[in-house]
Amino acid sequence: MRNIFFVDSENVGDSWIQLFDYLNDDDCILVFYTDKSPNMSYANVVALKQSPFEPEFISVKTELIMP
Repeated sequence: MRNIFFVDSENVGDSWIQLFDYLNDDDCILVFYTDKSPNMSYANVVALKQSPFEPEFISVKTELIMP
């Protein structure tokens, strides 16, 4: 069964990298980020690059739209 993980990087930072230890081959990670999302540590960038998983990164606009 495929799992889809929705990650709010503004709130969890890059701690979602720990999911790699628990993923199945057909699982999916969707990482939502804004200009307020914290930066990733070098250790986690290396883990991301070495992982067989390829999360999808989705930019979210934070501008308030007034009618």
